[in-house]
Amino acid sequence: MKKIVLSCIAILYSISVFSWGVDVEIPSYPSGKTSLVKTNSGMLYCSVPVGQSGVGGINFYQSTDMGVTWTLHSNPAMGQNVIKSKLMVTGTDSVYCAYQVDTSLFFYSLASNIVTPFTLMYVDDYDVVASPNSNSVYLYCDNVNTNAMNRYSSINGGFTWTGSTALVSSSSTHPRLCMEGTRIILNYYNANSATAVVRAAIYNETAPGQLTAGTFQDVIPSGLSHQQYASVKSGNNVWLIFREGAGLNNIKYRLSTDGGTSYGAETILVGSVNMNASCFDATHYSDVTGSGIKLVYYTDSAGLHKRMNYRTASSLLPNLFSAPEIFNDFVTDCINETTYPSIATQGGDVGVLWLESNSGIPGLYFDLRSYVVGISELDEIDNIKIFPNPMQSILTVEMMSQGIKNVKVTDISGRLVHSLSTNENKVQMDLSFLQSGIYFIGLQNKPGTKFIKN
Repeated sequence: MKKIVLSCIAILYSISVFSWGVDVEIPSYPSGKTSLVKTNSGMLYCSVPVGQSGVGGINFYQSTDMGVTWTLHSNPAMGQNVIKSKLMVTGTDSVYCAYQVDTSLFFYSLASNIVTPFTLMYVDDYDVVASPNSNSVYLYCDNVNTNAMNRYSSINGGFTWTGSTALVSSSSTHPRLCMEGTRIILNYYNANSATAVVRAAIYNETAPGQLTAGTFQDVIPSGLSHQQYASVKSGNNVWLIFREGAGLNNIKYRLSTDGGTSYGAETILVGSVNMNASCFDATHYSDVTGSGIKLVYYTDSAGLHKRMNYRTASSLLPNLFSAPEIFNDFVTDCINETTYPSIATQGGDVGVLWLESNSGIPGLYFDLRSYVVGISELDEIDNIKIFPNPMQSILTVEMMSQGIKNVKVTDISGRLVHSLSTNENKVQMDLSFLQSGIYFIGLQNKPGTKFIKN
């Protein structure tokens, strides 16, 4: 009986790990905070500060095939020691990055390859968000000398700064932002200390580059260390996620169901005396499955090693998080802000960028949740088996159902890219014309089974 139980546990663990597929290495080891975004056109970009490489600067990588392969886009700050980066995609699908070199801040346009220095303040820390409604970006940063926090607005991705500019607080540090719709949620320390009160503020976008301030309130009390905190807004729900404890300990959250006006009680999401939890990232999602929050975080405990976990909660049931999915192939690293993971939604999917060590060699890796490898299992709904997977040109499809079958291939956005009708139970489809990426094959109008085109 004991052997049977242990075998079942091993099977469940294997399913949890390999449902995400093989981790893809990106050939840069970061010296500062990385960032990951997806454009509406389907491009993936990541930023990797590489100040310790001898070359310096910040490497930007792009992927046109859902993260299967990555190519170097540019290194605009060669020779400089970049300590932090933040990518963003505006409502015009333009991609910009804010990156910090010592106390100086720079904005970079990936389309024009233009770097613009931010000259209005020397910064200790910053955060920036892009408007989904225009080409505007909003910057919050604290002064390295006074800890006074200001906010700034740009309607052209940080090339110039105009419009809504104001003092947020005369004594505050480490701003963290999220934006969804026309609302920004700001969190920050009310003093220069990881044990200070964490505050929350609401800002509403009234026009491109224009913000109106709303409610300010204390949301995490002082006393304990809160080395990481972030909010995620989806509709009327706002999840304030935070780490509690001086070392690796608990991850908690407070939920607002009225857009950030008021918050419920603290709730432990993960962590106990036997399990440490830290190094997280989270984002909102809105797709054909609904809307809500997607979250990744690091855990370690005796006998369970170092793991990356993925969970979600929907807007309809915001307090009900899914069971953890473990997706790292190697030993995950979690030390400081440099090793924090980065998460981005990709259509109805999610991609994650994080650090882990393969045979003792640390590296930066990417994985997409819908990655599949080998031969697909029998689909319970459509009774379809496909191989090889990933494929390059010919995909073999076996179908258990009888009679005329309408086989449809769709891309990740749901667009029909190929179809055929057959009364055979086994067919070969030439899909060499498809671009590299993730697709679905099913019978009639059902999305069916996922596969990768290399």
